[in-house]
Amino acid sequence: MSDPFTGQLSAFLDGELDHLARARLETHLGECLDCTRLLADLRAIVAAAPHYQGREPARDLWQDIERRLDEADVVPITPPRPRVPASPRRDLGRVLSLEQ
Repeated sequence: MSDPFTGQLSAFLDGELDHLARARLETHLGECLDCTRLLADLRAIVAAAPHYQGREPARDLWQDIERRLDEADVVPITPPRPRVPASPRRDLGRVLSLEQ
């Protein structure tokens, strides 16, 4: 489910929408059951989040992370070559074939 208002639900919940956007979304919520349900889900997540204790990872990850910090994983960045438009390239081919 995705409509133009779906991406605004979190901002709506956080009070980040301006008056006009908020009014439009409130009108939409009165007409769209999917968005109303999604907003209810978001509210439930926000309410539950402070009480989430988390969980321990299945294994200790730090040794692998620490080892990889010292690995050189450098990818050289080269500037892109300038692109020649198709028509001058074609013209150049014609010129070169005439010179032979």
